[in-house]
Amino acid sequence: MLLILTASIFFLCLIAESITSWIFIKGSKKRHPVLWEHAEHPTLMGNGDLMSAYPLIRYLWTRSYSEVPDRGAVAFAEKLRLPTTLSYAAAWLSIIPMQIALYTFPQN
Repeated sequence: MLLILTASIFFLCLIAESITSWIFIKGSKKRHPVLWEHAEHPTLMGNGDLMSAYPLIRYLWTRSYSEVPDRGAVAFAEKLRLPTTLSYAAAWLSIIPMQIALYTFPQN
């Protein structure tokens, strides 16, 4: 039961990060192409897991988008910065209790 709970938390965090990344990628490509290009053309497939999503997360975390001359694009990125980076961190951190539950309480 504990493993199911911790795995569910992990997957919810992963889904939240995927959704916010998707919103950033699609929104920047469609409405703010300068931002999308500045972020080095992120794609949905290229951000398909926690490891490959790191460049986009680093881009948002370090506020590299502030160099973009389009104020609307910067506001768009700023709006998505916190939910995307927090859900990414939460997904990574939720792996710890899931692993503890997996190895401490083995399933029969």
